Amino acid sequence: MNKNTLLLISHPNFSKSKINKALAEIASQKPNIIVRHLDEIQKENHYSLEEEFALLKSVSSIIWQFPIYWYNAPASLRNWQDQILSPIVYGPENFLIGKKLRVACSAGAAESTFSSTGLNRFTAEQMLCPMQMTTNACQMKWKKPFITFGAGTMNEEQIKIVAEKYSKLLDQETP
Repeated sequence: MNKNTLLLISHPNFSKSKINKALAEIASQKPNIIVRHLDEIQKENHYSLEEEFALLKSVSSIIWQFPIYWYNAPASLRNWQDQILSPIVYGPENFLIGKKLRVACSAGAAESTFSSTGLNRFTAEQMLCPMQMTTNACQMKWKKPFITFGAGTMNEEQIKIVAEKYSKLLDQETP
């Protein structure tokens, strides 16, 4: 089976993660998914353009997986976006056009925190608007995000349930 999905994980404390580690483990078992840890592959805060371009050209679907840090993605994903997406979108050949993009993110807070009446006053989907705008600028197709709430307080059974849902979603990522 061709590897048609590129999963980019951005997590500065991945070794201590529960939910993102479980989701990454599920993804790494899928024969159609290439799993990359952005915090591990950057060298002196830089990514290899050639390597990243080759991977992006080879897939039809991209997933950005990360924990929400101060209402945003961690620095490694934002750095990757700056270094990799800008030359593609503003360069001579935008090979991202038509590719699918999904965000798989986790929040330590409960879902009720992310509502018009909750502490944050915005839904998680509203908080992800910059990601969707980035997808639009790249002329990719935005797919419904996979959001895990309460990640910081989940027990093993809850993590297993979320991982099973993620597994089913990843199985649908094939063209």
